[in-house]
Amino acid sequence: MYKLTIISLAVFLTGCATSYGERSFWNDGGFSETEIQPNVFNVRFLGNEFTSKERASDFAMLRASELCLSRNLNYMEVGNVATETIKTAHVPGSSTTTASAQGFGNSAFGTSTTTYTPGTDLYSPESGLTVKCVPKNSEGSWDASFLSRSLKTKYQMNGQ
Repeated sequence: MYKLTIISLAVFLTGCATSYGERSFWNDGGFSETEIQPNVFNVRFLGNEFTSKERASDFAMLRASELCLSRNLNYMEVGNVATETIKTAHVPGSSTTTASAQGFGNSAFGTSTTTYTPGTDLYSPESGLTVKCVPKNSEGSWDASFLSRSLKTKYQMNGQ
């Protein structure tokens, strides 16, 4: 029973990780890119607090490969890859007080208890890279089509 609970929890939390898609409020993260020179892009992927650093890095590379393929450039030169964990939200703390009182004539007696829950910071992985899309294979270049297929297989994204 314990193993089943752990497996169920792992599946649930994986399902809460940021999905692959364009960065938006509704997606709770996602990818974005800026073309900084012709066929040279800065690509970023922001996950949520349930997204692993590996997933964020993989999705940034997947987006980079898709950008190259969309321009009919089958190879990519990757540089300046960085993945870090950043503070993305703060959940404020709270306090609850319960009290009781009893009166006797002109006197009253009472007790109270206050329970405090501290605030929590939420952290999410963000991965970024620079990619240059090129038409031919050269030393150090990556096959964009192979990378795209490999990552889509890894994350079971068959229909995309």
